[in-house]
Amino acid sequence: MKNLTVILLLLTFITAPAFSQQRKDANKANIKQVCINFLKWYKTNNEKLATTPLVVGFNPDSVKKDSILKIDMNSVETYLANFKKSGYVSDVFLNNLRLIYKRVSDTLVLHPVKDYFGPVPYLESDLIFGFGKDEILDHIKNAKIRHFMCIYNKALIALRLSSTTELVFTLTREGARWQIDYIGFNGDNKYNIGSQ
Repeated sequence: MKNLTVILLLLTFITAPAFSQQRKDANKANIKQVCINFLKWYKTNNEKLATTPLVVGFNPDSVKKDSILKIDMNSVETYLANFKKSGYVSDVFLNNLRLIYKRVSDTLVLHPVKDYFGPVPYLESDLIFGFGKDEILDHIKNAKIRHFMCIYNKALIALRLSSTTELVFTLTREGARWQIDYIGFNGDNKYNIGSQ
């Protein structure tokens, strides 16, 4: 009986690291796939998220007389609700986007912009990927994991898409599903699109 107990204990200590490694590798693959699936989804759907204009009082082709530039926060909420339907992003991610629009809205209330023609101040580029959105999204198939860390229900992953594009994602596990909290550029790579 003692021998059986000792053998069972040894097997437990020997196999436990192997099982935990398999789980870590499964998490790593799953998390990478969530990030890639999001990028593919965003590439296909980003133009469809805003069903009504987020910015009013502005015409990209000509100057509107007596118009005041402002953010339509109801349209922003619809945009964020459409974003949430993807299932890839968390409330933290959506709240960060909401905060950007709210700050721009507050700035435009404090400092009204009248009869404006041109890019909307502070919203000149894609809020997630900046001016390099197409460059980034054209390299999804080349994604390679550069760094990965997972602790409990939080994960951090750096994906290299090209020699000039490395994205960092933070994710949170909600039940059995991973959701993106943040997307940014890896500042360690001086050639990275986002480090300029």
